[in-house]
Amino acid sequence: MKFTIPLLALILVLAACQPSAQPTDALPTVAVLPAGTTATVSPTKAQTAEATSEATIESTVEGTVEATAEATSEATVEASGTAIATDTTEPTQAAINTATEAALEVPVYATFTAAPAGTLPPASNLNQVADVVINEEQFQKELDLALAGKPSIQSATVDFVPGAIVVKMTTSGATPISGTVTIPVTLENELAAITISEITTDPMPAPQSYIDVATGDLFVIVVNTLDKIVKARIGAEQKLKSIEVTDTSIGVMMLVP
Repeated sequence: MKFTIPLLALILVLAACQPSAQPTDALPTVAVLPAGTTATVSPTKAQTAEATSEATIESTVEGTVEATAEATSEATVEASGTAIATDTTEPTQAAINTATEAALEVPVYATFTAAPAGTLPPASNLNQVADVVINEEQFQKELDLALAGKPSIQSATVDFVPGAIVVKMTTSGATPISGTVTIPVTLENELAAITISEITTDPMPAPQSYIDVATGDLFVIVVNTLDKIVKARIGAEQKLKSIEVTDTSIGVMMLVP
């Protein structure tokens, strides 16, 4: 019995040093992720519902507003861009008012058979015929624009008659004078001959002051208006072939490049 107690004590000490047995399922699992791998945490049901709700609301509202705004902006810019003017001869100032007037001023072009060699200058490149038609309304609007720079003329109204432009003019000043000025337009040696054939006033004879305005400012703006309209429609490089004034319009035929 002398050695019984120490042996029993040793057995108890060894037993105390052994780890207590635990169920395998209760131990935590430790995973070592390789480099560059991201761990994925599975959300709970509550987290899944909350994330789904927030994502749906944000993507639906923000996505719809942004997409609609961008589409509208792009459509507006593209539509306005298509209204830009083409690289053709610009219409006259009076014709810019409406698309109808601009369409009426478009010249008609036609090609023609070249003349025999030696009949045209060697450098000539005029190989099209351009027909321009100017009606009274178009001519009057351009004339009105020019009148703004002529203080000597209070008003001037055009009336086309066969072979001439008749202008009813009233001068400015303390005593305005009204009358008519007849300006024939004909073709002479492939040049437009524009002159004044008659000036009438009431009472007659026409005062010298009225004649001065008619042969000065009025004549200049009539000639310049006709030249401006033709050049604006078909360009500066041209050669007159014919010009005719009727009771409704002025018809001009030009050779152009």
